[in-house]
Amino acid sequence: MAEEKPNQHAELPTVPTDRGDDAVLQILGEQSRKGKLPGFMARPKARGLFLVEAYATPFTHEVIGRAESGGLRFELRAQRRWIWGYAIVLALSIWPGWPLTDDIIAAYSDWYANNIETWWWYLPLSVLSIPAVFKLWKKSRAEAHASALEQIDAISKALG
Repeated sequence: MAEEKPNQHAELPTVPTDRGDDAVLQILGEQSRKGKLPGFMARPKARGLFLVEAYATPFTHEVIGRAESGGLRFELRAQRRWIWGYAIVLALSIWPGWPLTDDIIAAYSDWYANNIETWWWYLPLSVLSIPAVFKLWKKSRAEAHASALEQIDAISKALG
């Protein structure tokens, strides 16, 4: 039987609670100090009541908990610093790689230096790697969703 993959676009469950915001933050803070709720951080109310980390490779996500009447609602969001960092590293690796590769190959082959432009093959190979990044993103999002469900379960147990 094939293993069923979680739907990373499915909504996250809500946790019913009649506790006030301060009581929720106190209980979750205690769980965090015990090591049972990694990445917990209280936030200003305008940005959500709290957040916890949802681990995934290579893009870590955040689970943002928002207080609503009758419970907590959750939202999964990628940490933007990792996305931007990954994009910048990919973009910057093309430029130094292209002239460096051209210089190295041209140093060993006069025919190559006179007849071939490195960008003719180097840039298409770089562009061909883009679908792999999208596949990596989907895998990371699925891992984060599974991790978010674990975090929400831990929150639910802590709040009773």
